[in-house]
Amino acid sequence: MPFRRPLSNVRRPLGALGLATAVLAALVVGPAASAEAATSTVDLRVLTKKWVGAGSTYVLDLSGSLPSSTTSAKLVVAASGAASRTTVAMCAGSSVTSGCASSPIVTAPAGGGTVYGERTIDLSSAGRKVAFKPASSGVNLTVRLESYTASTTSAPAPAPAPSTGSTTWPGDANTGVPSGTSLRVHEGDLKVTTAGTVIDGREIRGTVWVQAPGVVIKNSKITGRSYSSDLALVMVQGSGSVTIQDSEMYGRVPSPHVRGVIGQNFKLLRVDMHDVIDHMVITGSNVTVQDSWLRDNLYYSSDPNYGGTPTHDDNFQISAGSNINIIHNRLSGTHNASLMITQDRGDVSNVNFSNNHVSDGGCAVNIAQKAYGPISGMKIQNNTFTRTQIHGGCAMIIDSGTIPLLSQYGNRWSDGTAVKIISR
Repeated sequence: MPFRRPLSNVRRPLGALGLATAVLAALVVGPAASAEAATSTVDLRVLTKKWVGAGSTYVLDLSGSLPSSTTSAKLVVAASGAASRTTVAMCAGSSVTSGCASSPIVTAPAGGGTVYGERTIDLSSAGRKVAFKPASSGVNLTVRLESYTASTTSAPAPAPAPSTGSTTWPGDANTGVPSGTSLRVHEGDLKVTTAGTVIDGREIRGTVWVQAPGVVIKNSKITGRSYSSDLALVMVQGSGSVTIQDSEMYGRVPSPHVRGVIGQNFKLLRVDMHDVIDHMVITGSNVTVQDSWLRDNLYYSSDPNYGGTPTHDDNFQISAGSNINIIHNRLSGTHNASLMITQDRGDVSNVNFSNNHVSDGGCAVNIAQKAYGPISGMKIQNNTFTRTQIHGGCAMIIDSGTIPLLSQYGNRWSDGTAVKIISR
């Protein structure tokens, strides 16, 4: 069924008096000092698709992401692109020894497939450096720092700048349809009812209705149609699930009714999405949006969905759900919020908002508990904010009951200044 909601009641813009009151309660929330051997969860990508040739050693320096008192770290490693089967060693320090190489972190298959491995590595005498060496074939390496343990009483790690291994944010060069891709046009809506369907190299001029599990849309454009009621370019319904990757999504017919994706059980990777009201309307669990560029929201000074008042447009609007991961995206173009949590439909929990570049909005992050109470399991970590909010300096405004449950650190303005949370 078409998605309809009482948009005028979803949330209200922060009035001048309300914002002034909230600002008076502004506070910096950070991790407490660690005692002795304390383990901290980080979940930070520290290397992305670094090519390391056969027999070569690549040294990953984690000094910008770990405190000097670190004794060990848990790393998750992905290796891909191997022409022939090869082991990959991971050793503490700046070199690979024969003893360490005898116990590789992964064995990458021939033919370019991806393999994953994880290990807690002793860094007590390694200078926070880790060496990688593929044996017989070059590989692309991606590394995620999951957690670390630090000894003695010390402050947690200084907040690192978001690290992707390439220092670049999602944009023209690394999102959307790959250059040179030939697209076949599909006119009108497309309903997917067969599990495992793969849609590749299409331009879909309508809404995609995902009603089956395991659907993949890649190397494609989804441009919608004319809408007279609230719908999205992609509607994920029932038991449907979908991965959309290396694609572009936009409303080719501007309308106050067009959204990007509505539903649950979806994943977006390297997607360029623009010219919609809300990029994501998340109504349930199991959502990941990563390495994507969400920008240029549609906006109307007199929006019929808001009783003739201005549009409340968001990059992410979460009304219910758990296991929601928003990681390493470039977010801009909104007038309401980049991340808006409302709990309008149910409980929201276990949201990871990390390593994003965040611009614009009234307040960039706006988290409201409403009737469902404090939001548990939420991480807001290592995000970079630009000072472009309508309410100056309002990077994050969060209901007071949620703040003590929040894992928050490393969030900074683009000038390096620590971000303050405004308590509501």
